[in-house]
Amino acid sequence: MSVNVAVWDAVQDTLGVDITAALITGQARICKARAKFFEYDADPQNAPVEVIKRFNFVTKIVFLLEGSYNDFGIQRWFLRKRAQLDDASPLEILKGDWDPQDPEPQKVLKLAKETYGGQSAT
Repeated sequence: MSVNVAVWDAVQDTLGVDITAALITGQARICKARAKFFEYDADPQNAPVEVIKRFNFVTKIVFLLEGSYNDFGIQRWFLRKRAQLDDASPLEILKGDWDPQDPEPQKVLKLAKETYGGQSAT
């Protein structure tokens, strides 16, 4: 499994280091997430498979949201609590050690698809 470095950079530019780190590193605490992220950022191709899976999943979400939001709006989308997520934010669901195939991350992806499809995603 590999990472397209240009996409890695684009997602990081869109989300910023803190949100990207929190979403993909598997670390629940932001200081540890940032440290791990900078390790992976030096050579994304050698990131662990779990990190690459998370990154590819987050990339799908970001690409879906780009049709409806600018970078700031996408960042806020990840931070905003949602009724569809039991009043959690996408970031809260996708923080720490998670698997893209788990039900909760799939709810986040569904929410992004609804946003992309023009349906209400409040």
